[in-house]
Amino acid sequence: MTPIISFGFIMLISTASDALGAIVAGSAMPRGLVLVPVMIAMVVVLTGIYVQRSNSRFVELNHVLKREFGQ
Repeated sequence: MTPIISFGFIMLISTASDALGAIVAGSAMPRGLVLVPVMIAMVVVLTGIYVQRSNSRFVELNHVLKREFGQ
């Protein structure tokens, strides 16, 4: 999922740079500057979810395989 987010952001930069340069209402910050921290936060959260799920699934699978092959 994180490569999709990163690739999508790069595609957005290349195709809609004017939209990202537009100023957010009531602020002096452009939309792109607001979008970057949101994207980084999503990548961190999704990576954490992946690590938690993979650890919980692969640890149990590792124990099963060790019991099965007698190691």
